[in-house]
Amino acid sequence: MVHGVINVRKEKGMTSFSVVARCRRIFGQKKIGHTGTLDPDAEGVLVVCLGKGTKLVDMLSHGTKTYEAVLRLGCVTDTQDTSGPVLREFEVNVSPDEAEHSESKDANATEKASHEWEYSGMEWSGNEIDG
Repeated sequence: MVHGVINVRKEKGMTSFSVVARCRRIFGQKKIGHTGTLDPDAEGVLVVCLGKGTKLVDMLSHGTKTYEAVLRLGCVTDTQDTSGPVLREFEVNVSPDEAEHSESKDANATEKASHEWEYSGMEWSGNEIDG
């Protein structure tokens, strides 16, 4: 049995579960887990723990994580991400400079550019949380 922690580059379209399932086949063992689910549309590093390394999952899951994203503003889809069909599009009047710097002269643009969003992801067929 292999024990430890590996970083796996998750490709777009793969689920975190499918990465773990593939690792189980490759390493020939069942005791494998990951430290946090990545959206199927996301690509990046998925930390996978093997054997006795699975005892580290809780510790590694609560650390600081950094995400980079590319946003498409002014587009509404039925899945609330880029995978669903577009339901509505509208013009967004925030320049890249205003989005980069929150000290804009246009208060409306500043609010759009610097607003902190809190949201809980919703599965395609799931129900909204507190909504």
